[in-house]
Amino acid sequence: MRFPKLHFSASSLRLTVLVSCGTVLLLLVSLGALSWFAHQALKDEAMHNAQQMLSGTVQQVDNILVNVEQSTDFVYQDLRNHLSQRDRMFTYCSRIVESSPYITGCAIAFKPYFYPDRELFMTYVHLSSEAGDSLVAETSFGDRPYTEHVWYLEPMGKGCACWTNPLPEEEDEGVTISYCRPIYDSNRQLVGTLAVDVPVELLSDVVLASKPSEHGFSVLLARNGSFIVHPYPEYYTHQSVYALVDSVGGHGIMEAAESMLAGKTGYNYFQMAGDDWCVFYKPFARSEKANTHQETLGWSLGVIYPDDDIFGVHNNLIIIVLVIAIIGLVVFLLVSRWAIRRQLQPLNQLVQSVDNMVGSNFKEIVTDTRRGDEIGDLHMQIQQMQRSVSGRLSELSTQAANLKSRTEVLRKGYHKAQETDNMETSFIHYMTNQMTVPSETLERTVTNLCNNYRDLDETKFTKQVEAIKSKSEAIINLLDETLKVVENIKGKEADNE
Repeated sequence: MRFPKLHFSASSLRLTVLVSCGTVLLLLVSLGALSWFAHQALKDEAMHNAQQMLSGTVQQVDNILVNVEQSTDFVYQDLRNHLSQRDRMFTYCSRIVESSPYITGCAIAFKPYFYPDRELFMTYVHLSSEAGDSLVAETSFGDRPYTEHVWYLEPMGKGCACWTNPLPEEEDEGVTISYCRPIYDSNRQLVGTLAVDVPVELLSDVVLASKPSEHGFSVLLARNGSFIVHPYPEYYTHQSVYALVDSVGGHGIMEAAESMLAGKTGYNYFQMAGDDWCVFYKPFARSEKANTHQETLGWSLGVIYPDDDIFGVHNNLIIIVLVIAIIGLVVFLLVSRWAIRRQLQPLNQLVQSVDNMVGSNFKEIVTDTRRGDEIGDLHMQIQQMQRSVSGRLSELSTQAANLKSRTEVLRKGYHKAQETDNMETSFIHYMTNQMTVPSETLERTVTNLCNNYRDLDETKFTKQVEAIKSKSEAIINLLDETLKVVENIKGKEADNE
């Protein structure tokens, strides 16, 4: 029986595919875990850097605010002692502007008829670019009475020091924020307001100098949602982040703005102009050196990164790693295919040898091997099996030859026996034919004697008896001869055996 011929090419291909699939799965899991952990690490690093940048920026801005507050409060203490001397107000305003490099203007305004001969009285001293950055003194502010301006109304209404939100339409010299301090007389009566102007551009230089990344920027929001600092001046015209959301749109901007205005610390993702961004924010916390007798600022500082600035290199690296991994997998597949086929080559040779043995080619010699692995053990076992089968086949061949010779002897003996049997049969037939006539004559004589013995005389009777005796002896002699011949033939057959 011949079995189907076995090959390991299909098995080696399946083994290569299984190994490659396992490697691909392991690689994908590894790359996925690496990507996730790298993404988390980059996000944590960006959060850490943003928090450090926020803290540093808050500290720098707060130093400016503290300088302005201290310069103002120092003059305020002397001003309260000379409220009746309205001519000194110009001096106080000038001193405040000159005392701090961050102050560009100072206004002192009193409530109506604080001075009985004047319904409204204010003094405003500011640096004028048209006058070569020299001080200019005025007695009015803008086209409206000062009693309608925020810098006057807020401290008069709240009764405590505060910082105003940026209001560009109220300033000719650019966008400013004002530190406003209510003026109390010796009787603790609120009589007026002392306001100093700090240009937003000055704060912008500090905040925007903390550039988080190549395309990132920082923003400073006031408590009402208006921008104090923003890298794009055109956004100041929107006045608030809510108007910016309506103008620009984008998913997530409102959530980020609400979190900032709520005084939270954290980060949010949002979309703007079709790009993905991430904002890290924290509330603007004042230092211990700040004026404690003032309203909480409620500002929030945020640093905004484009998503590509945080994860761009990482994403590009993932693509590069994937390309390298694919190339590596192809090379690995080819090398694995070659290595597996090389490792299975001795097994293929063994399969060929077994196939030849199944095909009755048992005399083919299985070559020796030096391999010490499982294939080497299998090779030795097949070699021993081949030798054992070859020895057994040799024994079977010898026994078959002996059996064939014996069969030939038996065949010849059978032919001789058959010839002897034929001779015996022929002889017996011949002798039987020879005894037929005497037997028939004997039978007739006996029958005649039995039937007519009363009518026969003694001579005829004796003659008949002698005839019967003669015939009987003839038949007995023939039988004796036949027996002798048969015994002689059997004796010869016994001798031949």
